[in-house]
Amino acid sequence: MGSFALCRQVRFSRDNIYEVKLKGIHKHVNYIVHCSSSIDSLNQKLRLWNDFEEKKEECMNWLKDTDTKLHAVDLKPTLETKVEQLNELKTLQGEIKAKELEIDAISELALNLQRQVVTSKSNSGASSSDLTIKYQQISHKIKVCNLR
Repeated sequence: MGSFALCRQVRFSRDNIYEVKLKGIHKHVNYIVHCSSSIDSLNQKLRLWNDFEEKKEECMNWLKDTDTKLHAVDLKPTLETKVEQLNELKTLQGEIKAKELEIDAISELALNLQRQVVTSKSNSGASSSDLTIKYQQISHKIKVCNLR
């Protein structure tokens, strides 16, 4: 009877060890899947941030160039040159108005990215605000130039 109890105990222990081993393997696989998913999610967020940064930089450069053009405007002396300059300014005003949708989209992207980042502070909000403010200033300048 003692050997029967010992044999049964060994089998029971083996089954318990096997179950513990299977549970450990299952937890390990779940951990690997979770880590892989987290890595993929982080890579996607990095791609979105890089895309945002590129678009923001392009717009900031465009705004800087447009601002330079506006500062370089000198009122022309003759009627013919004034009409030509007015047409150029109207064209520039159209370009500025067309860029508004792109700047709005970039600002919206910045807000969405900020909402995704819960734990860390980012200066992206300031950048998107700066972008919007700079656009508003240039939009106002072109209107003033056209009125002159």
